[in-house]
Amino acid sequence: MSTPNTTAPLWDLIEGEDPVIASAIHNGHAVRAELLPEFAVSEADRRREEDSFTGVWTEIAPTRLVVRRSRYEIDLNRPRDRAVYVRPEDDWGKEILKHVPPLEPLLEHSLSEYDAFYEEMERLLSAAAAKFGAFVVLDIHSYNHRRAGPDAPPAPSEDFPEINVGTGTMTDRDRWAPLIDRFMRDLRDFDFGGRHLDVRENVCFYGGHFPEWIHSRFPESGCCLSIEVKKFYMDEWTGAPDEELIDLLRDALASTLRGLRSSLQEVASQKRIAAKRPEPGRITPRFVDSVCARLRSNKPVRRKLPHDGRLHIDRQLPFLCVYRRPPDHPDPATGRLVFGEASYLMASASPDQEEGTAHLVEAVAATLAEAFGGFLLI
Repeated sequence: MSTPNTTAPLWDLIEGEDPVIASAIHNGHAVRAELLPEFAVSEADRRREEDSFTGVWTEIAPTRLVVRRSRYEIDLNRPRDRAVYVRPEDDWGKEILKHVPPLEPLLEHSLSEYDAFYEEMERLLSAAAAKFGAFVVLDIHSYNHRRAGPDAPPAPSEDFPEINVGTGTMTDRDRWAPLIDRFMRDLRDFDFGGRHLDVRENVCFYGGHFPEWIHSRFPESGCCLSIEVKKFYMDEWTGAPDEELIDLLRDALASTLRGLRSSLQEVASQKRIAAKRPEPGRITPRFVDSVCARLRSNKPVRRKLPHDGRLHIDRQLPFLCVYRRPPDHPDPATGRLVFGEASYLMASASPDQEEGTAHLVEAVAATLAEAFGGFLLI
């Protein structure tokens, strides 16, 4: 089967009236015609790493997003600076391109589409948050479990469940725990041809950049479940599907919708109640001390700040990217620049937040400077 050459849109989006949104951002196989000659990686290797047939499963939701281009053209589940595969380490050791670096216009085209995608997601999800109070994105993927070869034994099932639900990018799992638990329970309870699916959380996948962006941008209203389906529904080496299993998996996912909607209504109700209470309002010395204590222990920091701010530090690092969001107008494009960083602070530039933000930045800088002998503030 030859690769479709295309100038068609990067994605297809159907918008419905529902807080459940299904996406398949690695479903695509098409590649722009001008990019194909640059590839060293074979079409068969590309197809094997793509998430074939996941677009079918998005049909369960009234609002669904299916990406039609290959992840080898642009990977929307990675930070912008790693969204175009260039070197072997970008793709499990495979040679990707014949020339490194590739032609700059090709890269620029791909990255412009990356930016357009996240601008569209900002619009779509902002509208969902405003209309429903809370929403969930079913971020549907699939994964290989016969990497040793078509005739080799599959990867051990104890380490690779049939469905892995990734929630590792959530900043506040407790908020979404009833929804997550109900979703997994409903999947397990589904009659899957006389048996039950092996569904587990954060066993081999935790979620990529797309869910991390959602949770950073919509910490109070957005939940993204990164659903990785083992490719037991197809031959991952030939690409041949088992249509019956694909249909059963679609029905299994559809069986979760009632529970998801019920859980979202509860979250939205709690959010409305919380909105009537005074906002915490400021960054306290006790909060700053707790952050620094975690950093001294080399633990990750994921903290909400007033006015939808966020502090995200993966581990002890010698830098911090700071973005102060203007209080009087939206500025989503600038904010996205920091989301892919391993250490960033996004805070309101409102005058009432200046003192607390300055104290927090100074304390983080001093704490990490002790570990590294210096510190870079960007």
